[in-house]
Amino acid sequence: MLAVQLFGILQLMAHLFGKSKPQTASKKMEVDREQTIQRFASEKDRLEKRKAFIEQTLPFLNLSVVR
Repeated sequence: MLAVQLFGILQLMAHLFGKSKPQTASKKMEVDREQTIQRFASEKDRLEKRKAFIEQTLPFLNLSVVR
């Protein structure tokens, strides 16, 4: 009985302190990194579309583009 409990505790410790946790953390960091890259890319696309729209409408507003 004591041996079974000791074996269970050792398995739990191996699970908690094993190699699986750092891999999970690095995988989460990779996913977060990819999501951040996608978010910035979509934001950049949105701003480029807005800039193009503003540049197209400026002649109608009789203004000049400041660069």
